[in-house]
Amino acid sequence: MGEIVEVEMKDYDSFQNKMLDRVVYPMFEALQTHIVPNIQAVEPFWEEKWA
Repeated sequence: MGEIVEVEMKDYDSFQNKMLDRVVYPMFEALQTHIVPNIQAVEPFWEEKWA
């Protein structure tokens, strides 16, 4: 695993932006690429069942 990084308050905004750009957004995009096709795959089933 990675190392623990201490961040001073003056650098917090910069750290937070880097964290969002390097970790959160790529993780969200990876999840989204899997979730959307799965939802689309079962959508006809639910439309048929509840229509």
